Amino acid sequence: MQPHPHDVNRQGGSHPGVATLKRLSELPDGAWARLSCGDGAHGPREYDWAAAPIRPWRREGWDHWLLAWRSLTDPADIAYYICFCPAGTPLEELARIAGSRWMVEECFQTAKNETGLDHYQVRAYTAWYRHITLSMAALAFLAVLRAEAKKGDPDAGSDQSLIPVTMNEARRLFNRISSPIRHRIQHVLAWSMWRRRGQARARVSHYQRRGHHGVSLQY
Repeated sequence: MQPHPHDVNRQGGSHPGVATLKRLSELPDGAWARLSCGDGAHGPREYDWAAAPIRPWRREGWDHWLLAWRSLTDPADIAYYICFCPAGTPLEELARIAGSRWMVEECFQTAKNETGLDHYQVRAYTAWYRHITLSMAALAFLAVLRAEAKKGDPDAGSDQSLIPVTMNEARRLFNRISSPIRHRIQHVLAWSMWRRRGQARARVSHYQRRGHHGVSLQY
């Protein structure tokens, strides 16, 4: 689906004017397309999307769009993006790229939760740099550990079965196995499978509650 050049006031410069934002928020329902910009913990992240050109003067072969998504539950909740893209870029691709920011935010949040990215109290750049470097190295280690665990876990990802090993689970397993207090490996793995099986059931339940049936947990 190509973005449609809806009749909105186009402003000069690189930022949309107030009139443009107002007119875009007042577009008819038929001007909005319901698209998913990726899967979330509770189902696909679906919003209504629309786009409008904002610059009359542009580089040949390129477009400037004001991309907007609207909440399904609260139509007054609208967020905007300024897009600079090759001419002919479909609306679905614009929505997908806009949704990729959640992946970046999740990566930072995982680093904060699992490897203490923001757990520092330093006053000098050298100390800060050492902390950040160590935190990111630990996160990379967990990412590799998770990837290796997924390779050796063919049952994970099937419906009503197990979710793949997450970063949180990788850290938990590593801490248990490397702890000075000895834990039976069978006991540690059994608890891991119990947690992941419960998370898989909860995930399917969340998706079905939102009307998405036939859910696959493949990653």
